[in-house]
Amino acid sequence: MKLSLIICVYNTPMEYLTEALESIARSTLRDYEICMVDDGSTEDYTALAARYGVRLQKTENSGILAARLRGIEMAQGEYCAFFDSDDTISVHYHQPMLEKAAETDADIVINGWAFHTAHTRYATPNDSTLSQEIDLCGDEVLLAFAAQAGREQSYYVTWNKIYRREILKTAAKCIAESPLGGDRICYGEDMLINFYAFREAKRVCNVRTGYYFYRIHANQSVQVIHEERLRAQLIAMADIFALAISQVGEHPHREQILRHMHAWRALMSRTHYSHAAAQGYKSLYPLIMEKYGVTELKRSTWHDSSVYYRARLLPDNIEEIDAALRPLFDVDAPTKVCYARKDTYVKRMMAVLKEEGKALIYDKNAEIRIPREQIRFRNRVLHNDLIYAAGVLLFPKGSGLRAWLKRIL
Repeated sequence: MKLSLIICVYNTPMEYLTEALESIARSTLRDYEICMVDDGSTEDYTALAARYGVRLQKTENSGILAARLRGIEMAQGEYCAFFDSDDTISVHYHQPMLEKAAETDADIVINGWAFHTAHTRYATPNDSTLSQEIDLCGDEVLLAFAAQAGREQSYYVTWNKIYRREILKTAAKCIAESPLGGDRICYGEDMLINFYAFREAKRVCNVRTGYYFYRIHANQSVQVIHEERLRAQLIAMADIFALAISQVGEHPHREQILRHMHAWRALMSRTHYSHAAAQGYKSLYPLIMEKYGVTELKRSTWHDSSVYYRARLLPDNIEEIDAALRPLFDVDAPTKVCYARKDTYVKRMMAVLKEEGKALIYDKNAEIRIPREQIRFRNRVLHNDLIYAAGVLLFPKGSGLRAWLKRIL
């Protein structure tokens, strides 16, 4: 077994979970299993799991971190990948990651990702893992993880990566033996898992062959919808930073890593203060100062989120395009294809096919036709770089206006 996909569910809408599983089934991924941990849902996913051949284990509600650690125990693949139950992937995502791992003997391989809202999908091209070739070895691995100091989501999330299973097992053991112990962590578990995974990894590479679509919606566990959730999130995040900082050890780049980790912790203090201030949760101010060890409360800065101030729109009809592209990944002989060569996503996927040794011939009269990309005028206007950046800057984190902006984007 090459890859174990770990999906944790807690009352995920059946529609979202079905879309997630269907996107995996339609992809080019081969030789895989899906391990699903149901963390005490009232929904019954048994029939859906059976339909897609999913190994399902039901547990009492213990939180997302405990569920992910249980998924690691279930996994049998050489590599593992986490997959949020409300997200999807483009057609050629995990398979090239496995091929890169085999080629380089990498412990972790990273791929592209994009936001998925109710209205559109868009990537952030300033993200280094989307714009640069990544090949980190030895002592540079943990340093690179810390150096982005929380400004690039692609480093600290789990869902855009595959991990050698032994690396994750070591990370899980470290977490289980830590003071946190995996108990009911409601926020920041991605950072905690990745800290230990990057600390143990000997080589980290990336590919840029597709997208993991991270869905943004009102019911996400990361959304701040009331004061108690924000309180729980900031406590969990601060505790995770305290643990990670204590676990750097005698690393050759120890001083640099600690400096970056403290900068990252300060960024999170600004983020949580911005949410608390926007919502009027003044009772949380002393807790933020105590847990993050700051003497002055500051709002988020322009630099904190500057990576996200540019957006690359993806086609509204990307599923239709992927469905037309899918057979091309299985061809053995030169294939005539008709496509609009200026279409950004299609052009990129054609480049991937050529890199993988698939001989493609452009022909206007070809039987295989890739649909033209369709992007609504509304999205082109709202995601204009200047308008988009202005909106993000003008609407403070945690505010009702920021929530409204996310809804219309």
